[in-house]
Amino acid sequence: MTISITKQEQTLLQTISIPPRPAVLLAVTEEASKPEPNVAMIAQAISADVGIAAAVLQVVNSAAFRRAREVQSINQAVMMLGLKRIVPLVKVVALRSAMSSHALLDNFWDQATEIAQASAVVAKLLGNDDLLDNAYMLGLFHLSGVPVMMLGFPDYPALYQKLGTLGWSQLTELEYQAFGTSHTTIGALLSQQWMLPQILIDIIYYQQDAASFYQSGEMSARRWICCRC
Repeated sequence: MTISITKQEQTLLQTISIPPRPAVLLAVTEEASKPEPNVAMIAQAISADVGIAAAVLQVVNSAAFRRAREVQSINQAVMMLGLKRIVPLVKVVALRSAMSSHALLDNFWDQATEIAQASAVVAKLLGNDDLLDNAYMLGLFHLSGVPVMMLGFPDYPALYQKLGTLGWSQLTELEYQAFGTSHTTIGALLSQQWMLPQILIDIIYYQQDAASFYQSGEMSARRWICCRC
């Protein structure tokens, strides 16, 4: 799927700073994509960023990912989870680290983390362990456009505070009216730039327009299989 962006959005996006992938994620992704990745180098790259390394260990030892014994080092985490699982986790924790702070975002990130953990737990309970990492990543990234808009538009926080009475669908409509774009479009662009699986980008883009998602044919069996790879 190609994300549809209007000319107005193209102009607006030039004024919004979408966080680039941090150096640690670039290093991990580059090494993991090699025919014979060096696991030790990947662990070293993650460990070089103390904040991201600590967050990875916190996630690995959370209820959703917990093993029989506590994982105490990045080397252990990489060896136990493998590259297919550690790379998505690095993306998840790097996202939060890349966002600047805002008074309204503390609670936002707490809720996003709870949703991510709940999504992973549901995948595990359903016996779909292969989907656990993508479920966690979708839980955190599905509203990732919100903090970008929060920091990009001075008037956005006032609109966001009305969420309790509006609901996400109506908030999305008001975002288009007030700012010419929405958190779903921004979130999909961010996810695309951070190289999330295409099926997750599609879901983020269509999350407030499920009918179009099904009609688009994006939800094909082939893509769901790819999501599990």
